[in-house]
Amino acid sequence: MPTPPKKTKGRGKSVTTPEKANISRYYQKLGGDDTRGAAARTARKFGLTGSDGPARVKKYDEEVAKSEARRKSIPGRPSSFNDAIAGEIDSTFKANEDQSYRRAAKAIEIPKSTLHLHATKKMGYRNLITSSRPLATEKQLKQRVEMGQRIVAVGDSPVKNEFNQARPGARAW
Repeated sequence: MPTPPKKTKGRGKSVTTPEKANISRYYQKLGGDDTRGAAARTARKFGLTGSDGPARVKKYDEEVAKSEARRKSIPGRPSSFNDAIAGEIDSTFKANEDQSYRRAAKAIEIPKSTLHLHATKKMGYRNLITSSRPLATEKQLKQRVEMGQRIVAVGDSPVKNEFNQARPGARAW
């Protein structure tokens, strides 16, 4: 039965920019390029134990020294926003100022969420949709009062009606 390949510790470890700065600082504290074994000791201390650990320490030190140390860019879909779309959005809203985002998106033929994102985040349009909350009905108001009375009832709950109780030694007004 063949033995599985060894997994090298530390390889593929994602190193953030602040950690690169700490690695470089520690490497320089040990003497940097002038001290033999400083890169290997730094690599062991920070868990870069692969065969390329000391080389990575030196690479991070150079990146920090040149101010080129950056986090990896996160891949994603490029933005669909451009001047043509901005012009279409402007002309659509100028044609009818009372137009909703949904109708404008239908006219431009882009998703309404995309239109809303472009208009509010990139073009400075405000979101003027007001949210309303319905008023409580008579039945709901009655239920709230009953619930409140149950909560502050003496003996039925650990919560006391602390606002309407006289404190010992307090002056009566």
